[in-house]
Amino acid sequence: MAYPKHWEDDKKEEVVIGFTIQPTSTKKDYQKIYLDGIKQCLSHIIGICNGPQNNDEPCWKNVSPDTKLRFGCIVYKFPGEFTKYNSFYKETIGQLNPQIISEAMNGKGSYTQQIEILPELLTYQELFKNNELLPKIAKYYNL
Repeated sequence: MAYPKHWEDDKKEEVVIGFTIQPTSTKKDYQKIYLDGIKQCLSHIIGICNGPQNNDEPCWKNVSPDTKLRFGCIVYKFPGEFTKYNSFYKETIGQLNPQIISEAMNGKGSYTQQIEILPELLTYQELFKNNELLPKIAKYYNL
């Protein structure tokens, strides 16, 4: 992961716009993995660690210094591809802990020490066995 990512804007001074993800794995199974999903995970983790922009956000109203903030990723379990993606997730996102995240964020982030990363992917099929999804979503995923 390259953070922050620098881009030049029409040969003007560099503008910092976040981060990008670049494939570097030599494992053949990982060369065609959906890396934007991993980037999205990292973006959400950074957001959780930084906390809300507005402390009056309803979803943060009961968060105290003792509250565990759990992050998990839910995916649709496609045959074959899921195994590769889950393995990649476990070797990357699933290995993150507050110390690693704090170091990567240069000690910034009010909630970094409270985050807990689930070590494996969750699947829609496992979580919504009884079709508790909105009907439109269940139909889209054929659940």
